Amino acid sequence: MPGQRGDLPADWVARSDALSELSVWSLKGRIGLQLTDRGFNGALTWAQTGEQMRVNFSGPLGAGAFRVSGTPGELLLERGNGERYLLDDPESALTDELGWGIPLDAMRYWLIGLPHPVYPAKQSFSPDGRLAAIEQLEWIVSYERYRIAQGWDMPRKLLLQNTRDVTVKLVISAWVLGPGE
Repeated sequence: MPGQRGDLPADWVARSDALSELSVWSLKGRIGLQLTDRGFNGALTWAQTGEQMRVNFSGPLGAGAFRVSGTPGELLLERGNGERYLLDDPESALTDELGWGIPLDAMRYWLIGLPHPVYPAKQSFSPDGRLAAIEQLEWIVSYERYRIAQGWDMPRKLLLQNTRDVTVKLVISAWVLGPGE
């Protein structure tokens, strides 16, 4: 059956096994969101320590700034204007509060180039054995470019699209793998 580990490139299996053990990492980059009727651009920082995440978004000149922090079961959204919301269903709550939503628990895996381990996923690979795309949770995550970070081939440019007309473009400028900044 396609998708079993025996059908996957050996280099990717070794890489995914090692990255699945990575519990502390962070990134800095740019994010672009395109919805059916509008778009947003800004800076993104993401820090992951075990289940704990801290995600910061700020638009041009600080417009539309927000932070999401906590664990997948208990995330807190803090808007730039000081409003705070507990997100018991993060994707739906983000859609209600910001006009768009994304499965943050899955995204933490997608960012480092892994499918979420709990949900079914389809992966495709480039001819050189790199992960090219993940299809999971009604999202397609395309890995358009990689860069070497601390000896690892890490995603540099990603495109996330879902069936509800949300497109997210990410360009990652810096990775820290393990404890660091």
